[in-house]
Amino acid sequence: MSCPFTRWENNQELLQVYNAFLDLWREYTKRAASDDTSDHIEARKLWQKIGDVYWQLVWSLVSAQIEEEPEQLFFDEVERAFIDYGILPDLFEESPSFSEEEAPVGLFQYFHMTDYFNELYSLVFQKDYAGPLKGPSLEERQGQMEHQLESLKKRLHLLLQVIFDMGLSSPELNITSLLSSLEKNLELYTEVHYRTRKYRESSDDERQVMASGHYAYNEAEKMMLRLLKDTYTASDSPLSEEELSRVLHLHQQTQYIAMSLCYFEMEKEKWRQKKERFQEKYEKETPPFLKREIRNILAVKQEYISLTAKSARLDKTPLLSRGRHMQPLSLKQIASQIEGMVSRDLDLLRVSRIRMYGLPTVIMVPGQGYGTYDWSDNTFLIPLASAHSHEKNVAYALGTFRWDSDEDRAIKNSYELIKENRKKSVISLSQSFYKDYYTWIVKECKGYRVLPRETHKVFKQIFPTVEKWKIC
Repeated sequence: MSCPFTRWENNQELLQVYNAFLDLWREYTKRAASDDTSDHIEARKLWQKIGDVYWQLVWSLVSAQIEEEPEQLFFDEVERAFIDYGILPDLFEESPSFSEEEAPVGLFQYFHMTDYFNELYSLVFQKDYAGPLKGPSLEERQGQMEHQLESLKKRLHLLLQVIFDMGLSSPELNITSLLSSLEKNLELYTEVHYRTRKYRESSDDERQVMASGHYAYNEAEKMMLRLLKDTYTASDSPLSEEELSRVLHLHQQTQYIAMSLCYFEMEKEKWRQKKERFQEKYEKETPPFLKREIRNILAVKQEYISLTAKSARLDKTPLLSRGRHMQPLSLKQIASQIEGMVSRDLDLLRVSRIRMYGLPTVIMVPGQGYGTYDWSDNTFLIPLASAHSHEKNVAYALGTFRWDSDEDRAIKNSYELIKENRKKSVISLSQSFYKDYYTWIVKECKGYRVLPRETHKVFKQIFPTVEKWKIC
């Protein structure tokens, strides 16, 4: 069988690794098809070896490009299928239809592994970086979300105006002034609430203006929620439960997009600082040294990716084959889930680690297991497949971040006092927290009581954000 990586068919180092991969695959398929128990045992061992050679082949593909020192790395469709999804079309009968998928627009930056390699290469070799291989840059994301925010503001204003005009609000209330206060003070409220750099580094006079805007928005929001409650609970209410949910969701969306835009400004500065750190570290190094450095960084990332499977007690081989995994995730699905969960735990964005290093990049990685947080380079690693649920993949990544970024032990000290947690080891305690956080963010935040009473009480104290919206 000829090498499917056609542009590297004359690269002897890559061909050698590919042939070793192919030989293992052929032996594995032969043993797996046998009825002999000993062959099945040997097939499982071969499957693990194939996973190890997969990473060698991934590095060979990246290394071959680095040798040419291009302005940016480029991966064709076959290479992306193999690196991003663990699929080689010539060997596997089915492949995902996501190879042309663009990175979605959201609060976080979403990467495939090939996007990660491209950014890493640009930083280490000090090349210009324009964003993910398929998807918008930070500036383009910002522009799209600014447009989205203006549209949401208009929709919310019109909807609230209609509701309050037909509701039971007092004549002396100036609804126009109330809605205007919500709109014009939204940015100031967001800057203060999330303690952005703009707020922290502003002068005393500027802080006073921001604080006044924060207070005005808070008061207007309280009044809006009270009016909605009065309108909804009135005996002849014109407002249905579905309509109430819709207007609250629209209000939350508006706040979330405004918050995202504040963080985009922070991300621009964090990216500049990151480039400066890499430049200071590597500007005097030779290309062979830089290449070895990327290989070492990949080795660390490989270990973290294997942990996603180990934590779920699943096969750590990153290859995606038919019959072994559920339908793989897409970046769009990951974005939908992670942004939804973060909107239910907004205090996650206020931790000191984000103020110091910026928002974590979300990387969809090949293989299966629970998501995790890699503190070495501030990234969420989300496996594209799971034997459990995709929600659990994402929730575990956020839970890991919550636990690892709890530097003042506000979470750990409360959680370890729960009776059933008092004698657990450090590792067992963290694993219990990830599991409970998943239940909390997926079930309890939506109104279901699932956690034990004491655990539920502690989580209500640790993560109070959701309580704000229970107005009826």
